[in-house]
Amino acid sequence: MARGFSLLLTALVSAAVAVHGLQTCGSAQYDPSQYTCFNNSQLCPIVNGDAYQSCGPNQCYSKKQYTCFNGNFLCPVTSGGIATQACGNACYSPYQYSCNANNQLVPVPPCIAGGVNEVCNTQGCFQLPCCKGYISIADHCRDPCEVVPSSCPNGTNPLL
Repeated sequence: MARGFSLLLTALVSAAVAVHGLQTCGSAQYDPSQYTCFNNSQLCPIVNGDAYQSCGPNQCYSKKQYTCFNGNFLCPVTSGGIATQACGNACYSPYQYSCNANNQLVPVPPCIAGGVNEVCNTQGCFQLPCCKGYISIADHCRDPCEVVPSSCPNGTNPLL
C-alpha cells in the first residue's frame, strides 16, 4: 500500500513538472509555478500567489510585509500598510522619526507649527499634521492670517 502511494505521488509530481516544465536556476532545478529565480542563483517561493522578492543573496520577502533597502536590509510594513524606512541598521516610521545625514534617528514633532509638513522618501510622500491654528496648503503648514490677511481682524489668528 505504501509503495502504491509512493508511486502515485511520484506520478503526480512528474505530471505537474511535465505540465509546467522544470527550469534551471544556477545548479538547481525548479518549478516556475512554485518559485522565482533571481540572478540565476537564488530561488524565492511563490506563496498563495504572492511571488516573494529577493533582498540580497540570502533573503526572500513578501512586498506586502517588507520593503528591501540597499539590496540587503528588510524593514516591515505596519499593520496599517505603512512601509517603515531604513536608517542605518534601524527601521522607523516616517510619521515618528526622520533620518539625518549621519544615519541617526531624529524624532518628528507631533505637529508642524509652520513650515514644510510633507516628508518624501523612496516609498512616497507623507503628510504630517499641522498644529492647532495652522492649515495645510500644498506642502506647508501655514497661519491662515498669512494666506488671507483680511480674514484676521487685528492680525490675530482666529484658530488659536
